[in-house]
Amino acid sequence: MSENELKIVKTMQRAAGPLMLTKIAERARMAHQLVDYHLENLMGKGLVVRDSLEGKTYYMLQPPFYDPGWRDAFLKQVTPLAEAISTELILDLTEVPQERVVINILATQLKIFQEELSKLI
Repeated sequence: MSENELKIVKTMQRAAGPLMLTKIAERARMAHQLVDYHLENLMGKGLVVRDSLEGKTYYMLQPPFYDPGWRDAFLKQVTPLAEAISTELILDLTEVPQERVVINILATQLKIFQEELSKLI
């Protein structure tokens, strides 16, 4: 996910509901064309859905993005993993800060899990 896509997702998440493209662009402080481009990409990933109401087009994230309980449950599961990873690191052989190493390991493992999961679905 690009930095711009992440910025759009965070903007939409803070809004906690459907937004028109102009509002997303305004709140994210991005050009409308750029937001439109990235919304298409996010819809292609299934993260954003589009709906029309009274001739106006609205965009919204999938429901788990708005559910603080889901986020809290996810963090509750991931935090022990991050702590376990950090206790096993070989930090004296790298110049990368510990927190960055943990994040990179988790992100890489999530990518691997994503590939494995896509084979099962």
